[in-house]
Amino acid sequence: MKIFLALFLLYIVLIPDYLFSQSEYDLWKQQQIQKLRTFKSAQDKEFSEFLEKNWDNYNLEEDKNLITVPKPDSIPVVENINLSKEALNRQDTTKVVIKTFIPTIDTLIKKHEIDFIVDEKLETFSIDFFGLNFKFQFTKDFEINIENPISEKSIADFWYQMSNADFEILNKQLKQYQKDYGINDWGFCQLVNIVANKINNDESISSLITWFFITKMGFQSKVGFNKNEIYLLLPSTKDIYNVSYIKIDGRKFYAVSFTNQKRNLIELCTYEGKYPNSDDLIDLASADNNVGVENIIEQDFSFFYSGVQYNIPIKFNKEIIDYYNNFPQTELDVYFDTPISREAYISIKKGFTPILTGKSNSEAVNILLRFMQTAFKYKTDEQQFGQERTLFSDETLFYPYSDCEDRAILFTFLVRNLLGLEVIGLDYPGHISTAVKLDSNIEGDKIHFNGDDYLICDPTYVNANIGMCMPKFKDILPKIIAKK
Repeated sequence: MKIFLALFLLYIVLIPDYLFSQSEYDLWKQQQIQKLRTFKSAQDKEFSEFLEKNWDNYNLEEDKNLITVPKPDSIPVVENINLSKEALNRQDTTKVVIKTFIPTIDTLIKKHEIDFIVDEKLETFSIDFFGLNFKFQFTKDFEINIENPISEKSIADFWYQMSNADFEILNKQLKQYQKDYGINDWGFCQLVNIVANKINNDESISSLITWFFITKMGFQSKVGFNKNEIYLLLPSTKDIYNVSYIKIDGRKFYAVSFTNQKRNLIELCTYEGKYPNSDDLIDLASADNNVGVENIIEQDFSFFYSGVQYNIPIKFNKEIIDYYNNFPQTELDVYFDTPISREAYISIKKGFTPILTGKSNSEAVNILLRFMQTAFKYKTDEQQFGQERTLFSDETLFYPYSDCEDRAILFTFLVRNLLGLEVIGLDYPGHISTAVKLDSNIEGDKIHFNGDDYLICDPTYVNANIGMCMPKFKDILPKIIAKK
């Protein structure tokens, strides 16, 4: 068979040129070589052939910041507090019950390597995944180059080479790490990209490797090219802001960057179809906050309530901050529903338990409000980062400044997880606040939601107690951000 194949290829190369024009000859030669290709699966053969001929140019669009109305450069302060501590206690007799925290087995703080059979024929390497050391093995046939200039044909050739390599070994290891560490969709895509960069540091080839493995894992993904550069295109269950996308069959495919690099793209060439059974969308709603081994930082947060100064030392994991730094900006409910990290919650609970124990629910909420209003310095995202950026709760603890949505997100977590009370987010034009459901007859500004009254609690309105809305928003009905 090998002798026959060699003779046939020799025949192709030496066939007299006068039988064809040059272009016809090149086409004929490629067709003959294509017929000799063997594939592990019919799906890969069909997809590789599809990739050679089903591309088109698409214009890119971009969704701007979720919060488009400018936020104030400074925040209002309540000079005369109308609702006293004594009044709160008279109207609300429900006492605080600090929720019991039951930590799960923390496998994430242990260096771990999945046990694979060591094969001397395989290449071995390790990567750092936000403080975790992951070990991988892969075959040398992953050392793939693509023809320049980049074209439909060169990308189809890449898929042919990858699908016929022993990719299953690396695929198994990636799946195992994802399962063992509970890595969410975005974290998994980052993991694959880090591995791809380790295999081949050429950005275009590593993007193709990432695309190959993500697709093989069942995610709907594409690649596009522009000016000899490859871009990974991912659809998401949530809108992503400030990232260019193309729209195919009503679905947005985002030209994502795992380094949060801004890309000014106008046009990309890509394809409409998809690999069989690759139907899953990247789910940003399950943002992972337990990646990385412990790299603990501690900061002190001080605030006054009813003439008493309190100091809360809070620990958090720096690896999580690094992880979130490359997380795309997305819809607000993702941030509201993402818990704080284990380390931060343990220290927060330890600090607040003696302060809140024995208080009424309403006074406890007021204490948490004053903590958010005065223990954190205010700056808009444009002032701190140069652009709009919503922070996860751990990030609010880390960065020197925060604005309204950052405070509302952290406050929501504290009330839900320390007091066990229901909280909703309030989305006003240019401002984010919250409202808490309290079993009491406390007077104040309220929002009616799902048959219940929620007292407005604004973590940005300095010295404001429960039931006090910023004056400029009193007559505006906000959008509700509710727990899923």
